[in-house]
Amino acid sequence: MGRTLVQRSGRATRTLSAEDGVESGYTRKDFDRGAFVWYTMSSPFVLLLYGVGNDVNGRPFSVSPIMANGNTEDYLKRYKEKCHGDDGRYHKECLGLLYDLARDMAYLHGVVLVKHTDLKPGNVLVTSQGVGVIMSERP
Repeated sequence: MGRTLVQRSGRATRTLSAEDGVESGYTRKDFDRGAFVWYTMSSPFVLLLYGVGNDVNGRPFSVSPIMANGNTEDYLKRYKEKCHGDDGRYHKECLGLLYDLARDMAYLHGVVLVKHTDLKPGNVLVTSQGVGVIMSERP
């Protein structure tokens, strides 16, 4: 997985790092193909891709909006603390995110015909409205 750099401009930048390179079988061609598919998806269920480029060392990177609530794992930990023991409220939020995830995966698998092979809490981000969106596993 590429490393994520957070910038003040409200965008997150992820670069293709050495461990993503030839040793893992993931190439620049794979990055470009994945970026094209990701960029052409038009859905509220998938994290928006603003664009891609190369850093000063020639490594490709992708630029997306920053999700202020972070990923689902971190978001739900913070939300549980905010609930102050109200398990019903916490479970309702968990079920809402689970619904978002099911909807997101149905879109990817049924409409775009993309199989997400690295689904985990770190790849599901939460918008400022509390909606779960899937982040492309790569680029």
